[in-house]
Amino acid sequence: MIGARLVAVAGVEKVGQVVWVQRHNKRAKYRVIWVGAPDTTQANQVGVEVLEPANVIWENELRIRIMQSS
Repeated sequence: MIGARLVAVAGVEKVGQVVWVQRHNKRAKYRVIWVGAPDTTQANQVGVEVLEPANVIWENELRIRIMQSS
């Protein structure tokens, strides 16, 4: 599974909701798999999993972080 945790998200209300996530000039469709509970440290955060596995919008950032941690 390829996914992400998104912070400071507005308009996402429930698990199962499909959203578009854009990073620079790339975007992909994701499904919400968890929503942070209000009044917790995870409020306004959501977890998402990609619905288009071949369309990785984070590839460059991940490659750079992996190389930096080596």
